[in-house]
Amino acid sequence: MMIELEATDIKVNLLSPGFANTPLVNFQGAESVEDACREVVRVVRLGPDGPNGTFTLWNGVNLYW
Repeated sequence: MMIELEATDIKVNLLSPGFANTPLVNFQGAESVEDACREVVRVVRLGPDGPNGTFTLWNGVNLYW
């Protein structure tokens, strides 16, 4: 997707919210929903000058791919 949108102003950033304690995992997750959402909100709020092509974990750690 990032390659297809390279010529546009659309940014593509990936994140893993982690193994959050939700009904999806039968409430057996290790992270709270609040912790899992923190990185989602941060990435969603990136402005036009923000990064492109990143991959981060729920705790803000960058993964290289």
